Amino acid sequence: MRKIIRVLFLLSPIILLGFALYEKDLWHPPLNPDVPQYIDINVLRDHPDLYKAPMHVIIQGQVYNKTGHMLFLYGGDRGFFRVNCSSLDISSVDSGMILYFLGVSYIDDPAKEYFIAENFQVQISYSVYLSIPGAFLILIILFVGFKFNWKDFSFSRKRQEDTKDA
Repeated sequence: MRKIIRVLFLLSPIILLGFALYEKDLWHPPLNPDVPQYIDINVLRDHPDLYKAPMHVIIQGQVYNKTGHMLFLYGGDRGFFRVNCSSLDISSVDSGMILYFLGVSYIDDPAKEYFIAENFQVQISYSVYLSIPGAFLILIILFVGFKFNWKDFSFSRKRQEDTKDA
């Protein structure tokens, strides 16, 4: 394989990561109100007129406190976000857990101003603290077990000495 193609293969994840970081904070209005959409809590607060009560949305947040059938999620600098879980069993939910909620938003209604959860799921995520040492471990294995060739930017097997058994 040519050196330029190998360099492009190595640079392509970095380019894709750049596009992902660029798109991360962009907001797009909902396309289909019949399909549940994942949105941020702050987006829900910024655009309550677009996410009115018949529309199902999915939000994610970290639980701050639990009071009866209400959960309070961290809402950043805007205070806490109330989630009504009256139809759910939240006895296993503790403070600090990160949960995904499917439900209907009543944040545009001044009498209610909360989110009614119909279902929730505990978030289990892959830790970045494990992936960085894993990447270093793979690089160490590559550079110790194989010979790196700068001329064509590739790895090849190291030559072993021929030993003859008696």
